[in-house]
Amino acid sequence: MAMAEDTRDILSGINSPEDLKKLNENELIQLAEELRQFIIDAVCKNPGHVGANLGAIEITLALHYVFKAPEDKIVWDVAIRPMPTKLLPAAETVFIPTELTTG
Repeated sequence: MAMAEDTRDILSGINSPEDLKKLNENELIQLAEELRQFIIDAVCKNPGHVGANLGAIEITLALHYVFKAPEDKIVWDVAIRPMPTKLLPAAETVFIPTELTTG
């Protein structure tokens, strides 16, 4: 079931990792849910890897909350895991499924 657009108010306001640092614990939990639903909605339209991306949401938020990206480098060991990181800044405009860009 798709999430209603008006409930994505936190995700749409994230333009940089610094924006995460302004969120309280409840807002971070809501952001994780919004990211999860965004990924599920996107994979329903464009099949791709979902499990690893859903499992990486909380660690992605924690890393960006604690560290100062992009000065502090965050390296992922598997190409399919960083989708939550790619979604954080301007999620609706930057998401392009890997399967569509690599053939």
